[in-house]
Amino acid sequence: MSTLALAGLEAPPAPTRPKETERTMLDRLRVRYGRTYMNGPYTGRQFVIAEKVATSPGGSHSSARIADALVLDTWGCPHAELTETERGRRNWLERYSIHGFEVKVSRSDWLSELADPAKAEAWVQHCHYFWLVVSDRSIVRDDLPDGWGLLIPHGRSLRAVAKPRRRDPLPLTLAATISVARAVQRTEVAMANTALASQTDT
Repeated sequence: MSTLALAGLEAPPAPTRPKETERTMLDRLRVRYGRTYMNGPYTGRQFVIAEKVATSPGGSHSSARIADALVLDTWGCPHAELTETERGRRNWLERYSIHGFEVKVSRSDWLSELADPAKAEAWVQHCHYFWLVVSDRSIVRDDLPDGWGLLIPHGRSLRAVAKPRRRDPLPLTLAATISVARAVQRTEVAMANTALASQTDT
């Protein structure tokens, strides 16, 4: 019998993990892809993050589709990951990558996504890699789309339990390119404000 029981006291309830939301999962993406590097006089990040990216600026058009996040990798892709098409072109200036992300925090939400595959495909077709980001591993079972990667919570960040397969994407339209630029700007401002608020609190 425990000491608390002998003393007639109840054990305190076990701490519960805060409920994950789409926002907290996007914050985890910021941690995973937001590291800053220093190389001599240069200070910057390998990855550029854009949240809530519509296929057209503003996303107000009825046919606009929204990616939960896009990450642009400004460093070259390892040669071993290049597609056969990329290797055949032998253009090493095209080794940069666009990663797309779909965030889900419930099984029912994921099943709804699977019922409308055209929604994700609007962005999958423009990405070298596409990831499903889930708040719990049990959300996805044997229904992860072919070639997608899978990210789950790990500490304050995320870890990959399935790596995505690199694909040959279709070029972005002008409208989508402008939309990505807008989303990058909006996300960078939000990240800067969050960092400033964190410094103020301390």
